[in-house]
Amino acid sequence: MSIEFRPLQIKNPFKPDEPGLYYATQVPAKKISLKEVAEYIADTTHVGRTNVVASLSALMDGLHHFLSDGCIVDLREFGTFRIMLKGEGCKNAKDVTMHKVKGKKLIYRPGKEFRQKINLIDVEKSGKR
Repeated sequence: MSIEFRPLQIKNPFKPDEPGLYYATQVPAKKISLKEVAEYIADTTHVGRTNVVASLSALMDGLHHFLSDGCIVDLREFGTFRIMLKGEGCKNAKDVTMHKVKGKKLIYRPGKEFRQKINLIDVEKSGKR
């Protein structure tokens, strides 16, 4: 298993006359569904696919519940989830109201063990353009 990449030229917006630098960009293999993940887990454990789907759905509901309460959800080896607010800046603190919040972003930080597993994945240059 490996991740395929291709070079992608990105120009510096502050120096539009200069040629851009090339960076490695992942070539997506395909999108995997919840059903496919559940089938993989069921095939590699002694848990049935229906129970795996139920567990993954419950995990998603649990994450939503705790994140909605403003909690940071720490799943140890898997990682942590938290919500970051996006909004307008104000010159003084009393002007910061809920109306200044313009959006929310889910932040995921992988745990040490998961990050180590990710770092073991090989990469190879794609033959595709």
